[in-house]
Amino acid sequence: MTQDSYLPEVYRAIPHNKDAEMGVLCSMFLDPGQTMETCLELLSLADFHIPAHAVLFQALFDLNSNLMSIDAISVVTSLRKSGKLTQIGGAPFLNSIFEFVPTSANHQYYIKLVKEAAIQRKVIEVCTKAVSAAYDLPESIEALVNGVEQGVLQIGESLAGKSSEFTSARAWSQIGYEAIQDALDKDGPSGLLTGFIDFDDMTDGLHDGEMIVVAARPSMGKTAFAMNIAEHVCCRNTSKGVAVFSMEMSLPQITQRAILSRARVNLKEARARGLKLTDGPAINKAAEELGRCRMMIDDASGLNVMQIAHRLRRMKREGDLSLAIIDYLQIMKPVNKYDSREREVAEMSGALKALAKELKIPILVLCQINRKAEARLTGRPQISDLRESGSIEQDADMICLLHREEYYAATAEEKSKVEGMATVIIGKNRNGPVGDVPLTFLKEYVRFEGRSRERNQ
Repeated sequence: MTQDSYLPEVYRAIPHNKDAEMGVLCSMFLDPGQTMETCLELLSLADFHIPAHAVLFQALFDLNSNLMSIDAISVVTSLRKSGKLTQIGGAPFLNSIFEFVPTSANHQYYIKLVKEAAIQRKVIEVCTKAVSAAYDLPESIEALVNGVEQGVLQIGESLAGKSSEFTSARAWSQIGYEAIQDALDKDGPSGLLTGFIDFDDMTDGLHDGEMIVVAARPSMGKTAFAMNIAEHVCCRNTSKGVAVFSMEMSLPQITQRAILSRARVNLKEARARGLKLTDGPAINKAAEELGRCRMMIDDASGLNVMQIAHRLRRMKREGDLSLAIIDYLQIMKPVNKYDSREREVAEMSGALKALAKELKIPILVLCQINRKAEARLTGRPQISDLRESGSIEQDADMICLLHREEYYAATAEEKSKVEGMATVIIGKNRNGPVGDVPLTFLKEYVRFEGRSRERNQ
């Protein structure tokens, strides 16, 4: 083996299967009723290596889309009108295609061979670009690795029959119809349930591809609210995975709080005076229940979007991933440094929204709001109170503002009247109504429940 033996053999032929491509095109011509939909669903123009084959595939696609019959005359006429008949070899070329196989019975096998060769070419393309980018000394190694990872994941989607190209009207109308039928068949909300019944009724749950922002001033209970949702999702169905990025609280802090909260043990007293003997069974049960859940907690500080994306993709590959929680946006690190913090937040916000769509999961993003709310008599927050709010408001599918009335009570009497009262103000809901959802905050357990003391069932 020589020192340069790792270099690619540049003169090797690009992988392709001419006979399989011809077999697909002949099958589409011989029996369009049986083969056309399968071919158009699983193959695209880029899957054909020979340009003339791609041109003919497009012509057959156009005829089918216009509900025209497919025969020798219609194909020749279509190609002649587009000026491509002579370009691909004229009638002799078409005859060689249309007489290539005697039957369309094996069209699925031909499709498989064409797709495999196309994926081989895509692997070569992605890896060649990766090698070239690595030699170019990129400014950001993370950006290089993220680009390679995305390229490989796209190849994986091709293997699964997914496509990043346009979806035809016939296909997307069917997808929409099926989604509507699924929603009608369900008795309750169609999204991921949070455990807060009034909230789920108003929002229809948390939906895949959505970025949901939960914003509040410090000490309002953002983390507690998010962890209550995570706990409900995991414990209700132990096969569902939830990823929690806790960039503010350490792993011992957040896990201790989660166990004591579920066990209904007073956290403040436990820290000050220690646990009581009577608390043991409840704590053991809570720890056992949470231990069976697929709640993954990452307490690394100052992560950026690319690092989060890498970890979520890995978790998605390893099993079910139903929800991700980011605690919280403003202490994330930007991938690129800008003079304006607002531009940095805009980049992070947009990337998180794109990640939710890519992974097809809801992402719950916690945010801080500025001090404007405290200048109001009631302290009630508004969307405009979000720090660097422009991009966050634009990217979020839903914005929930967490408010606890007792925190702003002027007198002890007023405080006693509103003690434990909390409200989730749904200030933006791209796919539903806005309004207030009343909750109860159990301060001693650092836990939210419905105002009517609903159980998280």
